[in-house]
Amino acid sequence: MKISEIFFSLQGEGIEIGLPTVFVRLFACDLRCSWCDTMYAVEGRDFKDMTVGAVAEEIASYGCRRVCITGGEPLIQAKEAAALAAMLTAEGYSIVLETSGH
Repeated sequence: MKISEIFFSLQGEGIEIGLPTVFVRLFACDLRCSWCDTMYAVEGRDFKDMTVGAVAEEIASYGCRRVCITGGEPLIQAKEAAALAAMLTAEGYSIVLETSGH
């Protein structure tokens, strides 16, 4: 997986606003929205190649059972995002997937 960053914070959007969450920001997006606040996750070479298992291990290190898979556009890496979500769901995590839906 191409990972822009993995970090722990409070959810700032949606119905889970304010809840502790581990964010997995995937790299790449095929849109260039003028309001994008994460262009660093869209262009360039600033990402890490990680296996799904390595991403799951890093998530587990935060001790938080809520995960937001975001981007960029995470469905550019749909196969990997689905594998990660399945793995985490099987381990009892709550998953949110943020996508543009295009």
